[in-house]
Amino acid sequence: MTKQAAPVTAPIKTGGGYPAYPLAIGGGGVNGAFVLLAFPTSKKAPIKTVRIFLAMLALLPWISGCLASNSPEPPLVLPFAVHRAGSTSTIKLRIMTYRTYWFDLALGFNPNDPKERDRVEKLAGSSGTDEDGTPINDGISIPVRLTINAIDAAGGCLIYDKEIRKEPLYAWSSDSYSKILARIELKPGMYRIRIENLRRIPELGQIPVSLNIGWAPLTRPPAYNGSPIRCLR
Repeated sequence: MTKQAAPVTAPIKTGGGYPAYPLAIGGGGVNGAFVLLAFPTSKKAPIKTVRIFLAMLALLPWISGCLASNSPEPPLVLPFAVHRAGSTSTIKLRIMTYRTYWFDLALGFNPNDPKERDRVEKLAGSSGTDEDGTPINDGISIPVRLTINAIDAAGGCLIYDKEIRKEPLYAWSSDSYSKILARIELKPGMYRIRIENLRRIPELGQIPVSLNIGWAPLTRPPAYNGSPIRCLR
């Protein structure tokens, strides 16, 4: 089988040698963050208190902008404990460019260990197809549920929700094999990505697995006309 170019992805490194992934802030209010404002309810409240409240209210758009600017952008890598049933990984990210984004599962291995690479290769499957274009060997099934929510000042909406039970191999590198999950067009905005494992997979207990979000290399994004994000419900 022919080696193909891997998608554009890059982990965020920390001093400890492990990827750091800013995750979503839970709660409600502005872009998922809790904002607590104390405002006067008595008509006798001093004018100074009212002014402080109005000043804090004026800062809300600035707070929203700061939260958005601190969210990561693709390409990125999100670790995923896929061997445990019910395990999840969630991240809030910012999309700046309208294009088709690649969502893949990467199965890692030690490049200096040929036996480990062979073992992971068997689990990853092959990229070969029959005469009808059907993959000959998809490798081990990793049933997951992938959901994507658009986030805005009103709270956002669901734009993608799908269970995926077959992930064909399409590319590999010196230390991982990549299996296709989805190819999804995303318009500029804020999104919350969540992936959930639907079945215990002990065969992957010692293999580092991650959700990779990137795009096809050497491609140009299409023109964007500013149309709104379309919600499922």
